[in-house]
Amino acid sequence: MDQLEEIIKKSTELGEAIAQTTVYRDFKKAEHDLLHNTEARKFVAKGETRISWETNGGIGIE
Repeated sequence: MDQLEEIIKKSTELGEAIAQTTVYRDFKKAEHDLLHNTEARKFVAKGETRISWETNGGIGIE
């Protein structure tokens, strides 16, 4: 296996590992909710929304 193929393989493995973490899943859920929530979209359009990490390690929308 040449060097480029090895890099691609390791990158794919890393992506799969990241996708299995709770933090990533929480982030994707928040992203989904933000995209599909009419009120949230209004705040984002106005530049009034900020996504932050909460103290419990979750993602909050302020």
